[in-house]
Amino acid sequence: MEQRTGEHPHPNGQRPPSIGPLDFAGGLSTILLCCIVFFDSVMRYLFGISIAATQEIAMILLACISFFGAATAYRDKQHMAVTFIVHKMFGEHANIPVIVVRMINLVFFGILVFFGIQLFFVARMTTFTFLHISKAILYLVFLVGIMAMIYYECVDIYNTYVRR
Repeated sequence: MEQRTGEHPHPNGQRPPSIGPLDFAGGLSTILLCCIVFFDSVMRYLFGISIAATQEIAMILLACISFFGAATAYRDKQHMAVTFIVHKMFGEHANIPVIVVRMINLVFFGILVFFGIQLFFVARMTTFTFLHISKAILYLVFLVGIMAMIYYECVDIYNTYVRR
């Protein structure tokens, strides 16, 4: 295989995945979280003061990292999975547990969206003490992550079973 100058082969021979909006948002959240926590630590130990809003910002950024990272891991199939039964089954029956688990996932994600929307509307009435923004932003991040997982699951089901 001929390699052009400037190209780096991927370890498993496949092209590296493209960076999507959730990857970018999760990466940016990670960088911002590290900067804010470092800044707050320096301020606390050098000057004896702490900016209270940094804890609220860190909470929002940590939610972004968690839920966007979970959606990205789900998309890349890097999440935890128990595949013992699938590996022990052979032939056309091997897909049955996978299909059942995917349907259970979609139902579970639907339940999370339902309750997430309710919590979003309840949390609109409360605000962070120092930032004075609605705490509903945490549930919005949660909903975006869950909706991304639903999208990735549906695309994977389509590509696996419909598009053959």
